[in-house]
Amino acid sequence: DKRVQAVTVQAEKRVQAANTIANTALKRVEVAQAEVVATTKAKAQVEQVLAATSAEKQELTKAVINEKQDKVIAQKAAQQLRDEIAKKIPDQPINANMMATLYSQNRVNLLTTAARTLSKPKKESNTILIQVLEYDPATRKSIPYVHAITHVRETPYRLAANALGWRESAASLSSSSTGAQPLHHVRFLKSDPRIVIAPVGPPDSPQVKALDVKPYKLAAKPFKFPKAFIMKRDGRSFGEVIFRMDPRNREYVKFDKSLVRSIMGDFSPSQGDLVFSQTGELLGIMANNRYCHVITGVSPADAVVFGQHQSNSLANKLAKMHALVKAKASELH
Repeated sequence: DKRVQAVTVQAEKRVQAANTIANTALKRVEVAQAEVVATTKAKAQVEQVLAATSAEKQELTKAVINEKQDKVIAQKAAQQLRDEIAKKIPDQPINANMMATLYSQNRVNLLTTAARTLSKPKKESNTILIQVLEYDPATRKSIPYVHAITHVRETPYRLAANALGWRESAASLSSSSTGAQPLHHVRFLKSDPRIVIAPVGPPDSPQVKALDVKPYKLAAKPFKFPKAFIMKRDGRSFGEVIFRMDPRNREYVKFDKSLVRSIMGDFSPSQGDLVFSQTGELLGIMANNRYCHVITGVSPADAVVFGQHQSNSLANKLAKMHALVKAKASELH
């Protein structure tokens, strides 16, 4: 009858609605399953990327370690080469290219700054360390000591009768393997105040060891060979020259420019150039463009302690150093 039909229709509608809800729920389940699958794949991809990154990191770490090991090996090889050369030096002269190689391995950087009211100059140049014997009052013995050596022109100081004083000054040393190390003071040599040295420390001191370079010895027999090597401080040009002693100026040797043989770069001797013996020791420093001051000792005429200065006092000190230079023969000026 009609009631039965109506109930049947309502039941069919409810069944259809239930089927619709079930289908919707099934689709949502399918979507959720797809998302789970996608998430799983993404997780797997992330894990693969992380694994690859970890492998790359391990390879990079190995490469860094290998690079450090290679650097250590290279440094040891260079040290062995220097030691082997040092053993041969007393017996025979070395060639100019070897001299240049040694200089490039052993040079240091000297930075000097100064300040007065309207000026703050800064001088920076390459130079070397020297090792000399000095008398120690405490032990009453001569002990080795290391200094940086340079020409006064490589500093802000100027030796002049009307020298200008500075309110303060400072200096530091560095090398390719270390940062700047502050220096305490600088000394003007009594034999020629244009040559200055800055004490660093005993050979086994932390200050010297940190620089990781080999200090030069002063030439024990400066006139054993008639030739010398002259090196520009930047190491880019150097030459070989025949020198002769000057009977009137026994602390100097004279160079004839016509006898200079340029080995690298356009070379001409000039004030401040480093001069080495043919056995690889420091012979001296060019006092001017013709005379080299042969350095046999490091007795000071005076010194400047870095820090604050009384400008007039420092100016007077520089003027006195100038007077010592002016007292020398005119050809040495």
